[in-house]
Amino acid sequence: MQPRRRRRITTAVLTVVLLAFGTAGVVAVRGGIAEHGNATALDDPDSTFVPVVGTVEMPPAAAQASGKEWSQMSVRYTTSDDRHVTTMVWTRRDDKEYDEGQRIGLEYVAQHPTAARLAGNRGGDAEPWRTLLVGIGILAGVIVVPVALLFDEVSRRRRRTTVD
Repeated sequence: MQPRRRRRITTAVLTVVLLAFGTAGVVAVRGGIAEHGNATALDDPDSTFVPVVGTVEMPPAAAQASGKEWSQMSVRYTTSDDRHVTTMVWTRRDDKEYDEGQRIGLEYVAQHPTAARLAGNRGGDAEPWRTLLVGIGILAGVIVVPVALLFDEVSRRRRRTTVD
């Protein structure tokens, strides 16, 4: 394969990988911001909690395998004003045996309907900073890698110019 063609293929693959990681980073940052807002609403002493029955969308299977003290699962419910909400709720190690489609008791914050927890505050404490920091780390990598590659290419060209 010719060097020029190899370089174009490498550039195309690197671009696709960086775009994928960039998208993942943006999604993680947005999720972290949303989690932080939900955690703030759940911790606010002035929050009014509304009981509701929700449905498990995605059980915390991955977190069960990791053995962490807490995990999250996706749930959906309809608020008292007929808004359909899908959000994440925190669970604890001893309370995370849920199946997809299972109906469960939840409480959501009336002033912030995406902030929900297991009924009776049985879930684990929210960890909103973790997702946000992971997203920032991914985005930093997406920025640093191309800058480092560009710097390397410029240095290589300068060396070739001074040697010739």
